[in-house]
Amino acid sequence: MREIVGSDEGMIGELLADYRASLLETCDVLRESSDAGHFTELESAAHRLKSSSRSVGALTMGDLCAEIENAAKTAYREAVVPLMGALGSTLPILLDAIRSTLEQLGTKEIDT
Repeated sequence: MREIVGSDEGMIGELLADYRASLLETCDVLRESSDAGHFTELESAAHRLKSSSRSVGALTMGDLCAEIENAAKTAYREAVVPLMGALGSTLPILLDAIRSTLEQLGTKEIDT
């Protein structure tokens, strides 16, 4: 991320806070789409989160979203279910890392 915005810690904090808000919103969309079997919406949301995750350095989340995106293309529910379970396990770890980074940067985290 520093390659994109440089060393401006305020800007990094803002980007991470924005990413966190988008992450939470998009994970809700992923869950709802998966539960409803709306694979086109699931694929689209996973694609968006894949890109934004990779741009902030959340590579594990980005890779998981790539897997969800690919599984959604098959519209095969049994391929999606375990990946959604992995999303549920990965999300709290990522949120903790974001919280910790925001604290280090002195950026106030907005509860959503």
